[in-house]
Amino acid sequence: MPLAGSFLQREYQLRELCELVQCASAQPLAQYGDDFYQGHPVLTANSFGKGKAYYLAARGEQALLDDLTAQLVKEAKLTPALDGCLPEGVTATVHYNGPQRFIFVQNFGAVGCDITLNRPYLDLESGQHLSALHLGKFDVRILTGDTGKYDAF
Repeated sequence: MPLAGSFLQREYQLRELCELVQCASAQPLAQYGDDFYQGHPVLTANSFGKGKAYYLAARGEQALLDDLTAQLVKEAKLTPALDGCLPEGVTATVHYNGPQRFIFVQNFGAVGCDITLNRPYLDLESGQHLSALHLGKFDVRILTGDTGKYDAF
C-alpha cells in the first residue's frame, strides 16, 4: 500500500522474499497491506549527501519494478540513449571516445525487429542516415547522432 507522499499510485502484488525492516533514518514509501507483515514498510528511501537509496523488501510484480524504475530515471534526469521506442530484447547503450558519442544498438532476441527512430542517426557501418533501423536476430549496429561521417574510431 502506498503511503502519503509516495510516487506510487496503486497497490501491487508481492511474493517471496518478504522481509521485515525497521526505518531508522529512511522514509517509508509503501507498506505491506495484509498478513503477518501488515503495516511494516516494504519500500523505503533514504537520502544521504547528494544521493538517495531505495530499498524494496520483497519481490514485487513487474508493474512495481516499472514504476520504481521510472521514478529513478526521473530523479536522476536520465535521457534515453536512442530517440525511439525499443522492442523487448533490444538495448541501446552510449559509449564515448572523447567528445564523440556512439550508440550501440543490440538485439538479444532470436527474431529480427524494426525500430522507428524519432530523428536521423548515422549508421557507422553503411554510412547512411537512418530514420528506421532493422536489426536481424542477435544483430548489433553502431550509430551516432552526429551528421559527420566517421571512418574509424
